[in-house]
Amino acid sequence: MLLYYPDEILLAIPHNTEYYEGWINHETEYLTVKRHKDHYKLPETPLSAHDLAVGDIVNVVYENGTYFFDGVVEESGYSAVRINIAQKQGGKEVYDMISSLHGEIQVLFGPEYLRINIPPHVDYGPLKEYFLAEDRKRNIFFWETCIRKKHLFDLKTINKFSFWDLIEESYKQSHGDKQQQIIVLTDLLQQFDTEIIIEFEKIFRELIIEADTYKVMAALKIIDGVVSDDSYLYFRCWLISRGRRLFNEVVENPDYLANYDISIANDVDHEALMYVATDAYNRKTGIEEEDDSFPRGIAYAAGLDYDYGAPPTKGTDWTEEELPMLLPRLWQQYNGLSI
Repeated sequence: MLLYYPDEILLAIPHNTEYYEGWINHETEYLTVKRHKDHYKLPETPLSAHDLAVGDIVNVVYENGTYFFDGVVEESGYSAVRINIAQKQGGKEVYDMISSLHGEIQVLFGPEYLRINIPPHVDYGPLKEYFLAEDRKRNIFFWETCIRKKHLFDLKTINKFSFWDLIEESYKQSHGDKQQQIIVLTDLLQQFDTEIIIEFEKIFRELIIEADTYKVMAALKIIDGVVSDDSYLYFRCWLISRGRRLFNEVVENPDYLANYDISIANDVDHEALMYVATDAYNRKTGIEEEDDSFPRGIAYAAGLDYDYGAPPTKGTDWTEEELPMLLPRLWQQYNGLSI
């Protein structure tokens, strides 16, 4: 606690506030902030620091003549994203769409570099859907820098967008650790009503089936050397666990995996993801024995079978001799040979 609180200070904020230990070695940006009782209030969203937004009340420490950020005391409820408009001729359309969806635009280094603040009362879903669609078309590049719980989840509904939000939040909180991700995801999911937990399982199965293509299977063959029914299923679970961007890119073109350094087979399976909805449902209801009323049973009865009753694998089957031509970049990465 400071002994004296100036009315206005220049506050040093590390670029990465998520990993606090050792932050003094990270790059730092500075904001002029005004006193708010015994703390200080951010007048704008920091440029590079994550997990901070306009209006946040923050704690401050004073060391060696500098005021340093020392954690959030009270969140404003605002979320924030950054956007780089790649197609300048489409800039007005982007501005108009964001404004119509009630995002607050702040120009950073020029008209194509934007920070978007999302007020607490605004539904972030339509904005995010628009950003993702434009990012996928390479019209913009989109980063979420601070997404608050109000904008993360609607506990009364779930669709593919909120499904991915849950997956990505669990991945973020677990820092990519697979076991920890399951713990975090189960904890998040059990907050929902049982109907939503069941819907989560249905969406999960839809994505497993969507990713069932001969090219995706070929990617696993190149990475792991062998493919079995189980390893192929667990591989698709792993794709889902990494979030929507990787999943969508790989389903569209599995050669995209050449961008990733996956050196051991254990890196590309995530069997435990298959049981998250079951565990969350168990905790929510207190029912110990799984039966047909559990998410997996209901999803199966709805025709979402990824096992023996699954729809046929999509695409054209391949032989091992065809793999170098089928996925050339991935083949070269794991075999060290060009074709």
